Amino acid sequence: MLSAIVLTFKEKDKAHRKDFWLRIIDFRRIRPVWILIIFVTVPLISILAALTYNIFSGQPNYPFYRSFDIIFETSHDIAISIGSFSFFGPLPEELGWRGFALDRLQARWNGVVSSMIFGSNCGRLAYSFVFSFREAIKMAFGFGTAGFWLYLVGVFPETIIMTWIFNNTKRSTLSAIFFHFMINFTGQFIDLTHGLAPYRLVWSSVVALVIILIVGRNLGKKQ
Repeated sequence: MLSAIVLTFKEKDKAHRKDFWLRIIDFRRIRPVWILIIFVTVPLISILAALTYNIFSGQPNYPFYRSFDIIFETSHDIAISIGSFSFFGPLPEELGWRGFALDRLQARWNGVVSSMIFGSNCGRLAYSFVFSFREAIKMAFGFGTAGFWLYLVGVFPETIIMTWIFNNTKRSTLSAIFFHFMINFTGQFIDLTHGLAPYRLVWSSVVALVIILIVGRNLGKKQ
């Protein structure tokens, strides 16, 4: 985040600096249909993954969901959680990734290639992060296990979906913040630690592939 802000302020063009901040706060860039896509896509993928697991695992009634009352006992808990889900991840990360870097990547490569570059960099950052917090990650995913690697690979289809949304919301950084928030927030209600990760990866990959087939490799970016 700090690097993106510093690099933006070093630019001589005031219009670029203004554009950087407007894309963070301007709700008007996100039309209602894209608001729906942003807030429904991740929960839908997770629900489809849970249903698929229940069909193929022989556990048709496995409760992947967590009760809202268990996670948030008070309205104070809700406010703190929403704030932490936004500040620790979506807000600082997306200012740098979608707010600054994605435009530069798409100026050189198409949307799919740019997303793959993003995914590889996000994967490296996540890998560095888990080495710093190995025990916490081990408790959640099992460090070095199949679930751990599925978590890293799953970044790639998610970046394709986010690039598609970004390109269709007038390069809105805010849309990326909201989508990233939904990834974190949905994970609090649908448990990904009991065999669900492979199915979630499959469904997110299906969604990403359908997007590419329909809109093309530029992912909606205007030429």
